[in-house]
Amino acid sequence: MCKKPLYLGNNLIQLYPSMYSIIYRSVAESFFGKPQIYKMLSAARENNRKYKITGCLLFHKNKFLQLLEGEKDKVTKLYGRILKDNRHTAIETINEKSIDQPIFSDWSMAFHEFDFGDDDLSKFYKLKELDKIFEKSAIFERPSEIAVDFFKSANAIILNTKN
Repeated sequence: MCKKPLYLGNNLIQLYPSMYSIIYRSVAESFFGKPQIYKMLSAARENNRKYKITGCLLFHKNKFLQLLEGEKDKVTKLYGRILKDNRHTAIETINEKSIDQPIFSDWSMAFHEFDFGDDDLSKFYKLKELDKIFEKSAIFERPSEIAVDFFKSANAIILNTKN
Protein backbone atom coordinates (compact mmCIF):
# COMPACT_ATOMS: atom_id res chain seq x y z
CA MET A 1 0.00 0.00 0.00
CA CYS A 2 2.11 2.94 1.24
CA LYS A 3 5.77 3.01 0.37
CA LYS A 4 8.22 2.67 3.26
CA PRO A 5 11.04 5.22 3.46
CA LEU A 6 14.42 4.05 2.20
CA TYR A 7 17.60 4.81 4.08
CA LEU A 8 21.26 4.61 3.12
CA GLY A 9 22.92 4.34 6.50
CA ASN A 10 21.12 6.99 8.56
CA ASN A 11 20.26 9.16 5.56
CA LEU A 12 16.79 9.21 4.04
CA ILE A 13 16.92 8.61 0.29
CA GLN A 14 14.73 11.23 -1.36
CA LEU A 15 12.24 9.20 -3.44
CA TYR A 16 10.02 12.19 -4.07
CA PRO A 17 12.14 15.17 -5.13
CA SER A 18 10.81 18.66 -4.39
CA MET A 19 7.64 17.39 -2.69
CA TYR A 20 5.30 19.99 -1.28
CA SER A 21 2.05 19.91 0.66
CA ILE A 22 -0.74 22.41 1.22
CA ILE A 23 -3.68 22.08 3.61
CA TYR A 24 -6.63 24.43 3.32
CA ARG A 25 -10.24 24.66 4.37
CA SER A 26 -13.13 26.46 2.75
CA VAL A 27 -16.92 26.70 2.63
CA ALA A 28 -18.92 25.51 -0.38
CA GLU A 29 -21.23 28.04 -2.00
CA SER A 30 -24.94 27.17 -1.71
CA PHE A 31 -25.21 26.38 -5.44
CA PHE A 32 -22.36 23.86 -5.23
CA GLY A 33 -24.23 20.71 -4.18
CA LYS A 34 -23.34 17.05 -4.08
CA PRO A 35 -23.84 16.35 -7.81
CA GLN A 36 -21.45 19.20 -8.67
CA ILE A 37 -18.98 18.08 -6.00
CA TYR A 38 -18.84 14.56 -7.42
CA LYS A 39 -18.41 15.90 -10.94
CA MET A 40 -15.56 18.15 -9.72
CA LEU A 41 -14.02 15.24 -7.84
CA SER A 42 -14.01 13.06 -10.94
CA ALA A 43 -12.21 15.74 -12.99
CA ALA A 44 -9.78 16.43 -10.11
CA ARG A 45 -8.83 12.77 -9.81
CA GLU A 46 -8.08 12.58 -13.53
CA ASN A 47 -5.98 15.75 -13.47
CA ASN A 48 -4.21 14.74 -10.27
CA ARG A 49 -3.19 11.40 -11.78
CA LYS A 50 -1.88 13.25 -14.84
CA TYR A 51 0.21 15.65 -12.72
CA LYS A 52 1.10 13.12 -9.99
CA ILE A 53 -0.70 15.06 -7.27
CA THR A 54 -2.13 13.10 -4.35
CA GLY A 55 -4.16 14.04 -1.33
CA CYS A 56 -7.41 13.87 0.55
CA LEU A 57 -10.59 15.93 0.40
CA LEU A 58 -13.07 15.85 3.28
CA PHE A 59 -16.55 17.36 3.14
CA HIS A 60 -18.79 17.98 6.14
CA LYS A 61 -21.67 20.41 6.63
CA ASN A 62 -20.77 22.43 3.56
CA LYS A 63 -17.12 22.69 4.62
CA PHE A 64 -14.13 21.38 2.72
CA LEU A 65 -10.78 20.34 4.14
CA GLN A 66 -8.15 19.35 1.63
CA LEU A 67 -4.56 18.21 1.73
CA LEU A 68 -2.66 18.38 -1.57
CA GLU A 69 0.78 16.89 -2.11
CA GLY A 70 3.10 16.56 -5.06
CA GLU A 71 5.87 18.42 -6.83
CA LYS A 72 5.97 21.98 -5.52
CA ASP A 73 5.40 23.78 -8.82
CA LYS A 74 2.41 21.57 -9.68
CA VAL A 75 0.81 21.81 -6.23
CA THR A 76 1.20 25.58 -5.97
CA LYS A 77 -0.17 26.04 -9.49
CA LEU A 78 -3.21 23.90 -8.63
CA TYR A 79 -3.71 25.78 -5.37
CA GLY A 80 -3.61 29.06 -7.28
CA ARG A 81 -6.54 27.80 -9.38
CA ILE A 82 -8.36 26.61 -6.25
CA LEU A 83 -8.01 30.08 -4.68
CA LYS A 84 -9.78 31.60 -7.72
CA ASP A 85 -12.59 29.00 -7.81
CA ASN A 86 -15.97 30.68 -7.17
CA ARG A 87 -17.60 27.45 -5.97
CA HIS A 88 -16.26 28.02 -2.46
CA THR A 89 -15.42 30.92 -0.15
CA ALA A 90 -13.64 31.62 3.13
CA ILE A 91 -10.54 29.81 1.87
CA GLU A 92 -7.99 29.54 4.64
CA THR A 93 -4.52 28.09 4.21
CA ILE A 94 -3.77 25.98 7.27
CA ASN A 95 -0.23 24.93 6.40
CA GLU A 96 2.09 24.61 3.43
CA LYS A 97 5.60 23.29 3.39
CA SER A 98 8.11 20.99 1.76
CA ILE A 99 7.72 17.34 2.69
CA ASP A 100 9.91 14.24 2.36
CA GLN A 101 7.16 11.87 1.20
CA PRO A 102 3.43 12.04 0.53
CA ILE A 103 0.92 10.85 3.10
CA PHE A 104 -1.67 9.76 0.54
CA SER A 105 0.69 8.33 -2.09
CA ASP A 106 -1.81 5.68 -3.23
CA TRP A 107 -4.70 8.06 -3.94
CA SER A 108 -5.03 10.70 -6.62
CA MET A 109 -7.67 12.17 -4.31
CA ALA A 110 -9.22 10.36 -1.37
CA PHE A 111 -12.70 11.71 -0.63
CA HIS A 112 -15.13 11.30 2.19
CA GLU A 113 -18.26 13.11 3.24
CA PHE A 114 -19.71 12.86 6.71
CA ASP A 115 -23.46 13.24 6.27
CA PHE A 116 -25.04 11.67 9.30
CA GLY A 117 -26.29 13.34 12.53
CA ASP A 118 -24.71 15.60 15.12
CA ASP A 119 -25.34 13.71 18.34
CA ASP A 120 -22.45 12.21 20.28
CA LEU A 121 -22.93 8.75 18.77
CA SER A 122 -22.85 10.21 15.23
CA LYS A 123 -19.67 12.12 16.05
CA PHE A 124 -18.13 8.90 17.33
CA TYR A 125 -18.95 7.13 14.03
CA LYS A 126 -17.63 10.08 12.01
CA LEU A 127 -14.33 9.90 13.88
CA LYS A 128 -14.21 6.13 13.25
CA GLU A 129 -14.68 6.81 9.51
CA LEU A 130 -11.89 9.34 9.67
CA ASP A 131 -9.65 6.76 11.34
CA LYS A 132 -10.32 4.35 8.45
CA ILE A 133 -9.15 6.96 5.95
CA PHE A 134 -6.01 7.66 7.95
CA GLU A 135 -5.29 3.94 8.40
CA LYS A 136 -5.16 3.59 4.60
CA SER A 137 -2.64 6.43 4.40
CA ALA A 138 0.86 6.89 5.74
CA ILE A 139 -0.22 9.48 8.30
CA PHE A 140 0.70 7.22 11.26
CA GLU A 141 3.82 5.78 9.61
CA ARG A 142 5.26 9.19 8.81
CA PRO A 143 4.12 11.64 11.46
CA SER A 144 4.89 15.18 10.46
CA GLU A 145 3.69 18.71 11.06
CA ILE A 146 1.52 18.47 7.94
CA ALA A 147 -0.01 15.16 9.08
CA VAL A 148 -0.76 16.52 12.55
CA ASP A 149 -2.32 19.72 11.15
CA PHE A 150 -4.52 17.74 8.76
CA PHE A 151 -5.60 15.34 11.51
CA LYS A 152 -6.40 18.19 13.94
CA SER A 153 -8.30 20.14 11.27
CA ALA A 154 -10.32 17.08 10.25
CA ASN A 155 -11.28 16.46 13.86
CA ALA A 156 -12.25 20.11 14.31
CA ILE A 157 -14.57 20.04 11.30
CA ILE A 158 -16.23 16.80 12.38
CA LEU A 159 -16.63 17.86 16.00
CA ASN A 160 -17.58 21.40 14.92
CA THR A 161 -14.87 23.02 17.01
CA LYS A 162 -12.41 25.76 16.10
CA ASN A 163 -8.91 24.53 15.28
